[in-house]
Amino acid sequence: MTGRMRAALALGAAVAAVVGGVALQLRAGPRAPGGGAIGGDVTGAWYCPHAGGEGWTSTVTVANPGSDPALVRITSLGPGGAEPGQLLTVPAGSEVTVEVPADRRAAGATVEYFGTWVAAGWTSTGEGEEERGVAAEPCQAEAGGLWFLPDGSTEEGQDAYVVVMNPFDTDSVFSLTLVTEDRRIRPKDWSGYVLPAHQVASFRLSGVALGERTVAGELEVSIGRVVTASVGIAEAGGIRAASGITGDPATAIHMPGGADAGRTAVVAMNPGRAGAAVRVALLGEAAGTGGGVPEEVIPPGSAGTYEVQGGDPVELLLSAEGDEGVAAVRRSSGALGDQGAAPGISVPHEAWVLIGHHAGSSEALPSAVFLANPGAEDVRVTLTPLLPAGAPAAGPIVVVVPAGSMVPAAEPGGLPLGSLLAVADDGTFIPVLVSSALNGSGYAMASGVPVPPRFIP
Repeated sequence: MTGRMRAALALGAAVAAVVGGVALQLRAGPRAPGGGAIGGDVTGAWYCPHAGGEGWTSTVTVANPGSDPALVRITSLGPGGAEPGQLLTVPAGSEVTVEVPADRRAAGATVEYFGTWVAAGWTSTGEGEEERGVAAEPCQAEAGGLWFLPDGSTEEGQDAYVVVMNPFDTDSVFSLTLVTEDRRIRPKDWSGYVLPAHQVASFRLSGVALGERTVAGELEVSIGRVVTASVGIAEAGGIRAASGITGDPATAIHMPGGADAGRTAVVAMNPGRAGAAVRVALLGEAAGTGGGVPEEVIPPGSAGTYEVQGGDPVELLLSAEGDEGVAAVRRSSGALGDQGAAPGISVPHEAWVLIGHHAGSSEALPSAVFLANPGAEDVRVTLTPLLPAGAPAAGPIVVVVPAGSMVPAAEPGGLPLGSLLAVADDGTFIPVLVSSALNGSGYAMASGVPVPPRFIP
C-alpha cells in the first residue's frame, strides 16, 4: 500500500469518526461550545434559524479564530426534515461561507464543529418584492425551553413571522403566545404544537394579530428544546431578523448601533408578573442631547415599541426597575428604509467574534463596527480579520474605547470584508456589526459572538 493510499484511508477514518461523534452529540442534546470532547478534541454545534422566501439567498458563515483548523458539517433543515450535510474545513484564523436553501420562511441550518471552537452566523438577502432587504444574526449556541421574541409588527405595510427550529432526533412540543400592547393572544392551533425532529416551522403573526404596532412572541416548550428567531417583512421592500432571547429577562440591556438613518426604536416585552418601569438612556457623547425614552411602564404580559431620538451612531441603555426584567431588541433603519434588528446585550465580554455578512458565498457586504464600553475604565481592543483562505492579508486594528462611550472601529471603508476577532487587552466591551448591500439599499445589524475564555487567542 502506498503512502498516499494510507493517508487517504486515515483521512476517511478521521472524517467518519468526526461525523459519527457529532451525530452522537446532537442526539444527546445541545451543550455550550467547547463544553465536550471526543478523544480530547473539542466538539459543539450552532443553530441557525435563518428563514427565507421566494428568490431569497441565505448564507452561513463559520469563523475560526483559533490556531488549529476546524472540521465542520453544515446541515440544512426545513418542513420536510434534514438534507445531507456539507463537510468542510475552516482553516485557522479564517472564515468559510456557504449558501444554504432559503426558498421558504421555515428554513434553518445546523453547524457542527470538531477540533476547535468556531463561531457561526447567517445572512439572508431578499429578492422580488423583498429585494431591498438584508437580514443577519449570529447562530445560537444553545437550544432552550422558553423564548422571548419582542421584534414583531403587523401594522399596515408590515408582516411578521416566528421561525422555530428543532435540530434534534426527537420531536418537540411547544405553545406560542402573542403579546401586544394591550392583549395576549393564544391561538388554538399554536398550543401544544408538535414539531418533528430535524424540522423547521414558521408562524405568520399577521394571521392572528393584524394591525398591531407591537406583536411579541412568547414560546414555551413542554417537550424537548428548540431554537427561534423573528422575521419582519416590509411591503415596500426590506427584511429584518432578530434571534429569539432565552434565559432570564434582564434589568440592564445595552444596544449599540450606528451607520443608520437616525431612525431607531426599542421594542421591549415584559413577561413578568408585575409592571416594569423602563427607561432608555443615551450613552457617551449623546448623553447630554436630551434624547432617549423617559420612563414608560410596561404592564405584565405586555410589550411596547418606543421611538428613540439620539443621532447616529449612538449606544442605548435600557434599564428596568424591579427584579424580573424585560427582553428587548433594537430596531434601526438604513438609508433607503430597510430595517435591521438585534437583541440587546446584558453582559459585556473580553473577546468576541463578529461574523461577516455575505450576500452570497463569495460576496461580503461592506460593514461598520461599533465598540461600546459601559465600564468605568478605558479599554484597548484589537480587531484581527478572519478572512477567507486566499484573501489579501489585512493587519490588526487597535482601538481605544473610552469609559462609558461607544466608538467606530475604523473610518468608513476601513475594515476588510469578512469576519473579525475583537479582544480587549484588559476589561470588557460590547461590539455590533452593521452592513449595507452594495447598492446602499439593504441594512442589517448583528451583535458579536462571545468567545469562551479558554479559546481566547
